[in-house]
Amino acid sequence: MIIALTKTNEYIQAGDNKAQLLKDLICPSCGKRVFLKKGESKIPHFSHHPKEACKVFTEGETREHLEGKLALYNFFKKKGYKVKLEAYLKNLNQRPDILIESKKKL
Repeated sequence: MIIALTKTNEYIQAGDNKAQLLKDLICPSCGKRVFLKKGESKIPHFSHHPKEACKVFTEGETREHLEGKLALYNFFKKKGYKVKLEAYLKNLNQRPDILIESKKKL
């Protein structure tokens, strides 16, 4: 998970330098506590605390997967699209990696 919510209900990315200073971060989907993981072999990401199961977020995304969704997010954002990373769709109880809003009706 690359996105978490602060206690002031603001989204923060795991790669943001401020993320390592913040406490009381929560999962944007289930509202349970998460913490920042940052190391040499993995890119920064948030993880649920032990015994804080989430039905929407699954843990264990590979480094390639995390880097891929960040690359796509940045690509579409630079192209001017309104894009959200790991947006929770409550009515579907799903969380796509990337949500791109289009003006076209399907």
